[in-house]
Amino acid sequence: MINKLEDVCVKLELAKKLKEAGYPQESLFYWVDTDDDGDITLHLEDEWSTVSGEWGDGSSLKEHQHFSAPTASELAENIGEHILWFRAMGRTLKNGWYIVVDSIEETQVYGDSLADVLANLWLWLKEEKL
Repeated sequence: MINKLEDVCVKLELAKKLKEAGYPQESLFYWVDTDDDGDITLHLEDEWSTVSGEWGDGSSLKEHQHFSAPTASELAENIGEHILWFRAMGRTLKNGWYIVVDSIEETQVYGDSLADVLANLWLWLKEEKL
């Protein structure tokens, strides 16, 4: 069951790693530092146009530090072409998820949510140049 918005997309630290590794910065969700004060919060794409509200200055959110926060389905679409080369098996754990990737040798990637484990799989594929 999804209890909060953060459950459907990658955590901030993974979003930063994805951006650094070259993951496309297009998503339904973004982590954004709207005040440029280091307090980064999650925003929907439809909120992406301007910083609004009582303290909003009308500036574009893209003018602030931001990181794409892909959902599990967005990551699966991005990974899709690579999955054809591997047998992947996902399992839920008491505290999260893991995927076993059977290529030349078995590799396991973990995450607290399905989005996090798929982000770690994308990073692993990128690192392995697959």
